[in-house]
Amino acid sequence: MLLKIGIEKFYLVTHDRGTVQGDYIAALFPDRVLGYVRGEQHLIHYNPALSSQHALFLHAPYNGIMEDPQRLALTAYMWFTAREIPDGAATLQRVAQELAYEGISKAVPRYYGASTFHQEWLDRRRRLMGKWECPIVIMQGYDSPTQPREWFNLEEIQGLVPRAKVLEVKFIPGGHFWPLESPDETTAALREALKALRDL
Repeated sequence: MLLKIGIEKFYLVTHDRGTVQGDYIAALFPDRVLGYVRGEQHLIHYNPALSSQHALFLHAPYNGIMEDPQRLALTAYMWFTAREIPDGAATLQRVAQELAYEGISKAVPRYYGASTFHQEWLDRRRRLMGKWECPIVIMQGYDSPTQPREWFNLEEIQGLVPRAKVLEVKFIPGGHFWPLESPDETTAALREALKALRDL
């Protein structure tokens, strides 16, 4: 699609489930990805006890987790945030609106049935990371409940990404949803990361 609209080369900026796609894009199109700001996703380490949401979403038609989008948004943010979200009510309403679109409650279980966090992690470790060539900045929530900061050691990561230069592991104040928990800090960190990638 990017080629159709005339974009040959680009920077990737991802968060959470978008990072899964980003990892594949960086591996499959190394000549087109200029730099990668990789956010909030398992990388070197994985603990299934911290990924219980997979089973919840896979079985959504039976457990009813997606029947009330407002409740789902509120519950997810209660579980996975470490800071209060600025203008939280409006933000949660917007998130709930996204979850309420027709077909979402059917698409999400299908998505989770196609793969697992463990399968994605294995593929990343065995196949994808060795193909990354672009410079990378990793961003994670300082208090992420699903991916502890101890799992993101720059030296260890660099050893597993031999063809790419990992510039930095940047921890943003907040939990899993740091872009919404710390919007100003996130914007500043993204600007800094993109400048560092561009200046190489």
